[in-house]
Parts: sequence; C-alpha cells; structure tokens
Amino acid sequence: MQMQNRFPLLLPLFSLLLANLLPGTLGAQSEKSETDSSTGSPSTKTVKSTAVTPEENIAIYSWPTGRGLIPLNARILAEVNDGIPESILYLTGEGVRYSFHVPNGLVVAEDSKGTSCRLLSRTMPDNSLDFFLFEPGTFLPRVNVTTLKGYRKGLNQKFEETITFDTEPNLIRNKTFSIYGNRWGQLHYALALPEGPRSFAEFFVPLSDNLLVLRLEGMESFVRSRAPQVVRMMSTLSIEN
Repeated sequence: MQMQNRFPLLLPLFSLLLANLLPGTLGAQSEKSETDSSTGSPSTKTVKSTAVTPEENIAIYSWPTGRGLIPLNARILAEVNDGIPESILYLTGEGVRYSFHVPNGLVVAEDSKGTSCRLLSRTMPDNSLDFFLFEPGTFLPRVNVTTLKGYRKGLNQKFEETITFDTEPNLIRNKTFSIYGNRWGQLHYALALPEGPRSFAEFFVPLSDNLLVLRLEGMESFVRSRAPQVVRMMSTLSIEN
C-alpha cells in the first residue's frame, strides 16, 4: 500500500518538469524554420533589410552652371619680397579684393570661358587653373565631408562610367591650415572624354558668405604636379577690404 501511494506524487512532479522544458525547446525550433505544409519539410524565408545607409541620405549637389558666378579681374605682378622675386595674383571684383602668391609659369587668359577668371599654363595652354567665386546660396551650403560627398554623388550621376575618383579622397584635411578660420575641402577625379582623358583637382574655400572654388584641369601630370602648389598658394590668400 505504501508503494501505490508514492507513484501519484511522482507523476505530477515529472509532468511539471516536462512542461517547463518543452516550450523553450519548441520555441527555439520555430524561430529557426517553418514547416512547408505541402512537403512537410522546413522552408526558409529571406527577409530583406530595410536599413538605409548614411550615404543614401546625403543630398546631391550639382555644379551651378551659368548662375551665381561673380566675375573677377585678374592680373599677375612680379614683386620682390626680402630679396626673393615672387609672382602675386590680384583678383578684384564687386566688393572683392584678393591676392595670392601664384606659382610661376601661369598667365592670365583673355577668355574666362564660364569662370570668374582663368589662368593658363604658359607652355601648355590646354592646362588651366580656374577660379569660381559663387554668390551666397548658389552652390554648397557649407564645406564639409557630407556636402562634398553629395557633390561627388552628383558628378557620378552625371558622368557615370566616364568618371573615376581617387581611391581614398581626403575631402577635408584634418591637420592643415585654415583659411580665415574656415576649413577647406578638395576633390580629385578624371574624365574619359572623346578627345582624351582629363584630370581635375578642385579646392573649395568658404570666404565669408561666398564660396571660392579653384580648379586645376588638364593632363594628369600637370594636375598632380600643380596640386601641391595650389595648396601652398591658398595658404597665402590675403583679403583686402
């Protein structure tokens, strides 16, 4: 009689343990797969990610052709400072007076051709250094990594497979000089044009409310050799009121 009384006590305990174990096991299996009712075998469902990458949220900026451009008069004068001869570029416009220590071998072009002003290589006139001074609100709202990426996206959409960018573009230099308290940016790219390849190096300089863009354009060897000179030139910018 004592043995018969023990079994009823053991069965409920066993049932409770089994009930606690089974739901967790079955739940884990149901998360991994679902059963196809037609075959009785597990079926896999692929869920596409709806996450948006930061690059997709960047606004696209296009070059403002034919609008908001401030014309500049340019002249290059030879001056001697501390016994060293230097070429000084003077740019003047409506309420604007800038000067730079310009690299040697550049001359002022007679035709600006859609720029604020243009300098040409004395020996290779197909190579140029162009200046674009934009009115406020014409082009980029500010110069930073995000806006330059947006401009790069605009170029990519316009030229598609004919454009290539530097593999690791240093859009905003972290350790360099500022220009009147503002950081400047740069973008390097090349175009495969029907008349031949053209290289470009563009430098973006925020000046008060205006935006100044300097663009080297021409043969790859010209652009690469002149780009460091243009950077040094920007460091000599002087603004006269």
